[in-house]
Amino acid sequence: MFFCLGVNAAWAQMDAVTVAVEPQDIGLGGAFRAGSWTPMRVTLDNRSSKPARRVMVEWSLPDVDGDVVQARRIAILRPQERQALWLYGVPRLTTRPNNEWRLRVIDVDADATPQSETGQLRDSARVLVPEFVPLEERVVGVIGSGNLALDAYSEAWTVQEPTRVVRGLEPANL
Repeated sequence: MFFCLGVNAAWAQMDAVTVAVEPQDIGLGGAFRAGSWTPMRVTLDNRSSKPARRVMVEWSLPDVDGDVVQARRIAILRPQERQALWLYGVPRLTTRPNNEWRLRVIDVDADATPQSETGQLRDSARVLVPEFVPLEERVVGVIGSGNLALDAYSEAWTVQEPTRVVRGLEPANL
């Protein structure tokens, strides 16, 4: 009896799909502005050796009315591969760094659409909201780690609005 349970647990793990988000994969290098369209780069790891599977990736976040908005995207996962995709949502203006969002990965049928509500839950994760950019602050993104003489833009006496310089961005992650 115990042996069968162990085999079933191992089999379920081999058939698993996991979802992950790194803090720097939200917004522009980890900086986002509440109330504005925000990208989230989601990494899916399909450990199954079965043929390609269709999954729906769902990002749930509350809107200004307190309702839950779901940004969804259908993806085809190849066996034994890791792949990334982008979801886009608008975090409400009252979003704070201690809030959390929820991600879910659901198996769906071949004819499913992002509006479908059925399917087997494969994985879920809670994403802690990273540092956000205040509405009155501007963000400048820099591909690579170069200075580009942008340090002065971060000093209040040189600009009309505060500016945050985000360095180390890579084109593959934009």
